[in-house]
Formats: sequence, structure tokens, C-alpha cells
Amino acid sequence: MLIILKFYYYFPVQFGHTINALFFLEETNKYLAAHSLVCDNMVIGVTMVNVLPGKERAAYNELNRVEGIKDIYHVFGEYDFVVIIEVDDLGHLNSIVDEIRETSDVTATQTIVGAELK
Repeated sequence: MLIILKFYYYFPVQFGHTINALFFLEETNKYLAAHSLVCDNMVIGVTMVNVLPGKERAAYNELNRVEGIKDIYHVFGEYDFVVIIEVDDLGHLNSIVDEIRETSDVTATQTIVGAELK
């Protein structure tokens, strides 16, 4: 069984986003369980990313260059992208999320961390 830990990161922007991720957290938990993404030596983070309107392609290209990002999904709804990050430890995950947040087109992120419950 997996549990999900939530970390919120918000950026001040001229347009507000209400973030309610309960459904997404549930679905992510199912995804992590089905794909066995959590193992003894890896930390898996799922980061939902919002970007400036019209900057999706530029943001995707920039995210694609970040080492440690396993998958990037362009999605519809509350978020523009769902990014799967696979790294060795929480410190490295934090560094990658910080790098995503520093991207000029990114307006907000929300990261959840998969953890195995033994």
C-alpha cells in the first residue's frame, strides 16, 4: 500500500488558481501502486505544473531538459503538466522541483511524493 505526502508551492501571479487535488492524489496513488514506481532505492515525485497561457510548448521544451524528470504529460484541467520525477533521495527531488519552479514560464507547482507503507 502506498501513501502520498503533499507539498505545495505557489507563485504570486496576476490570475489566481484554486488548487484542489484530492481526486488527483487518489488517482496518483493508484498510478504509483499499479506501476510499482516506489522502490527501496528511489524517490518518486509527481509534480503538477501550471504555466503562463500560451507558453506550454516553451515550458515543455525546458522541462524536457531537466535531468531526473522521467515523464512529462500535457494535461487538461487544473494543471498544464504532470511531471514524474525519479531520483535517489528527497534532497535531489527538492532540487529538481526548485529548478522547475525557477523556469520563467512556470506560475505554480504542487508536488506529491510516493512512499511505500510497510
